[in-house]
Amino acid sequence: MFNLYGRVCHLCGHPGATQADHLDPLANRPNQVPDPTRMRPAHGNRNQVGPGGELFDARCQTCGQACNQDRGAKRLADALAAPEAEGFEDYSDRI
Repeated sequence: MFNLYGRVCHLCGHPGATQADHLDPLANRPNQVPDPTRMRPAHGNRNQVGPGGELFDARCQTCGQACNQDRGAKRLADALAAPEAEGFEDYSDRI
C-alpha cells in the first residue's frame, strides 16, 4: 500500500504515515479481504508496535493527531468534512 500511495497521511495531509487506513473500516466489515487499493496511508497512535516489537509514537509529528484511530469507524467523507466535530482533536501540545 505504501508503494502505491507513499507516506503522506490521507486524513491530515502531513508526511510520515505508518499505518494503512482501510477505506471501508474493519469495524464495519471485519472479514474483508486485504486489498492495498482499498487502503490509504495514515498516522497511528502513541504506542504503535514496530517490526522488532518496540513501541514508538506514530502520531503525526506536524499536527499531533493519531489520524487512523481518531477516524475510527466513521465514514471517510464524515471524517474529512468536519475534523473537529468528528473527533479529530488538536494534540499538538502533547508531542
